[in-house]
Amino acid sequence: ELERTIEEGLSPETVVRGMTLLQHAAAEDAFLAAEFLLKKNVDPFQISFTNRNFPTTLAVRNNSLRVFNLLADKAPRSAQVHHQVMMAILERNNAYDYLRTYVKHHRQTLKNMPACYLTTALQYQASDKVLVLLINLYREFSHSRHRAVIHQALTSEYSLAVIKVLLDRGAQVTLP
Repeated sequence: ELERTIEEGLSPETVVRGMTLLQHAAAEDAFLAAEFLLKKNVDPFQISFTNRNFPTTLAVRNNSLRVFNLLADKAPRSAQVHHQVMMAILERNNAYDYLRTYVKHHRQTLKNMPACYLTTALQYQASDKVLVLLINLYREFSHSRHRAVIHQALTSEYSLAVIKVLLDRGAQVTLP
């Protein structure tokens, strides 16, 4: 039935919103549709002209964790994809599950990107679990970036435990 629906075309609402099939599946939390489309080799980084969000980002924004897990391990062709996904994750209240999965698949790429998402997490007042995950990702800061993050943590009134961990540059961190 799913295959027939996809072959017959998009729903009128989808056409109006100008979404690709995979964008629609991510936005609607349609796990089976997303799985089917990936088996048919639909490009997970294709975006429509009117909707510039990648399917992975839409899955995060619409709290579609199962669809996100399908898409999270795909290797994007550009840093723009990582940036859009990371910003969507850090905007969420329940960012930890999404972030843990994304970091697991893209640790090296995220670590080497010019953007420091720890700074973004501090701006969004992320939970300690999210901060610890990012601190572990960014253990080898460049000196100036590291100082800026510590300064932001101090001015944001984060817990002393988080600040202590930031000061100890080599620490591998776990939550109590």
